[in-house]
Amino acid sequence: MDSGARGTAARFRPPHGEEPRPPAAHTSTARAALEPVHVGEIASRLAQLALAEPAGRVADVAGPEVLDIPQLLVTYTDSHGRRRPQLPVRLPGAIGRAYRAGENLSGPGAQRMMSSWTEFLAEHSARRPDSQLQTSE
Repeated sequence: MDSGARGTAARFRPPHGEEPRPPAAHTSTARAALEPVHVGEIASRLAQLALAEPAGRVADVAGPEVLDIPQLLVTYTDSHGRRRPQLPVRLPGAIGRAYRAGENLSGPGAQRMMSSWTEFLAEHSARRPDSQLQTSE
C-alpha cells in the first residue's frame, strides 16, 4: 500500500572501515558471502541521497567484490599478523538457506563502489602503529 509519503530508500551492503580488535577465535559460515563496502563510500552516497530530491527505491550499494565469510576473516587476521582458529558454523533455518543461496547479495543493478576489502586492509595496516600489531591474549 502506498502511503503517499515521498522519500528515498536505499539498501547498503555490510560496511568496512572501522578497526575492530582481531578476535581470539572466529566462526566461519560456509558458503555465505558478503559484498563489503567502505564506510566512507556509504557516507558519501547517503549524503548524495539526502541532498537530492526523493527518488523512491534506488539501486543497492555494494562493494566491488563478493567474498565469502571465511575469506574475509582469514585476510583480516592475516593483515594483523595473527592466525586464528576457525570454528565452522552453519546458519540454520530460512536465513541460512538464503545466505547459502546468495539471496543476500546485490543484483546486477547494484551501484558498485570502488574500495576493495584488500585495499581497506592495506590502508589500515599502513596507518596502524607497530604497538597495535600485537594483541594481548
